[in-house]
Amino acid sequence: MTPPTRSISIGLININQSGLTIAMMEKLAGLSRRGWSAQLIVIDNGSEQEDLNRLREWIDSHSASFADTDFTATGENLGASAGRNLILGRAEGQRILILDNDLVLDDEDAWLDRLWRDLDEDERLAIAGPTLVFAQYPDVIQAMGIGLTRLGRVGYLHRGDAVDTVPTTPVEVVASPAACWLMDGAIQREIGLFPEIYHPMQFWDVDYCMQLRAAGFGVLCDRRVRVKHIANVTTRSRGNREFARTAVRHGMIFRERWSDALAKLDTIDDVDIYWGPIPRP
Repeated sequence: MTPPTRSISIGLININQSGLTIAMMEKLAGLSRRGWSAQLIVIDNGSEQEDLNRLREWIDSHSASFADTDFTATGENLGASAGRNLILGRAEGQRILILDNDLVLDDEDAWLDRLWRDLDEDERLAIAGPTLVFAQYPDVIQAMGIGLTRLGRVGYLHRGDAVDTVPTTPVEVVASPAACWLMDGAIQREIGLFPEIYHPMQFWDVDYCMQLRAAGFGVLCDRRVRVKHIANVTTRSRGNREFARTAVRHGMIFRERWSDALAKLDTIDDVDIYWGPIPRP
C-alpha cells in the first residue's frame, strides 16, 4: 500500500465535458483506498448549466472518496493558465498533479507512484511527466517532452514514433506538455503562478518550464510511464483557424520573452518537428 504520508492536490478543469471529467474523477477516487491523501480541486471554466449540474452532483456525492474536495464554477472561460492558477491557489498537498480531463488513466496508481518517486530521487526536479500516447493509438507516441529550436519553434519529442522504438530511460527535457504534470509544491510556490499572458491557451506551459529552467530546476519525462491522451477536446471547439492564429500570436510572445535563452538551447531542429497525421503515413 502507498504510504499515507503522500499528500497530493489534484487539479482538473472542465468546460462542457463533464462526462470525461467524471470518468477521470472516478479513477482518481481510488487513490484514497490505496493510501494517498488526495485533495481534489475542480474548476469549471464556464460550462452550460446542465453540464455544470452533472459535475457538481458527482463531486457532492463522492466527497468522501477524497481527503478534501474544492469545486469552483467561474461562470466564464478564464483560459488554461488562469483556471489552473485557481488550482494552485487552493492546493494544500506536498505535490500538485495537474491533469487534462481527456486522459485515460489506468485503474492502478503505478504511473503516479513512479512519477512521485522521480521527484523523491532528485530534489532539483520541479516537474515529472509521463510519455503521452494517443488514446486511439496507444502504441504511438504523442509526446516524450517538448523540444525547442533556436527560433522558438515547439516540437513534441518523438511524436508519431512507435513506443517500442525509443529507449524507456527517463530524460530531462526543456519542457513537458501540461496534460499530465506532477509538480513539487514547494518549488511551485517559489516560482509562482502560471503566466496568464497566453490566454486562453498555448505556450503557457512551455513558458513556465523555461522559468523553472532559468531558476535552476529541471523537468523530467519518465519514458517508463505511459498515459493515454485524447488531446484537444476543449480547444478543438475553437476551430482550426482560430487555434492556428492563437498559436502564432503566442509563439511571437514566447520568442520575444525568451530570445536570449533560446539562442543557447537549440535542442531540436526543424526536421525533428512533426505535426502531421497520426498514424504517420
